[in-house]
Amino acid sequence: MVRAYILLETAADKTAAVQASVGHGLKNCLAIGHSLWPSEVIVHLECTNLECLNEAITHDIAQLEGVRRITACVVVKGGENA
Repeated sequence: MVRAYILLETAADKTAAVQASVGHGLKNCLAIGHSLWPSEVIVHLECTNLECLNEAITHDIAQLEGVRRITACVVVKGGENA
């Protein structure tokens, strides 16, 4: 399992729409989005592998109307005891 925490900067009038759309149509990924500040949505994204994570960020989320910038912090679990 691979996780990412993503900050989406949005157009001011599209924040609610972006938050509502995050997580719809993602294959092998689960996304939960919260809007904490105007024009920003924070997303917790959990995917089965890095390939699915890349697809979700670069194709699905980046294509949402109103998304202006994406900043991602990827968390990769490594080793047996990690």
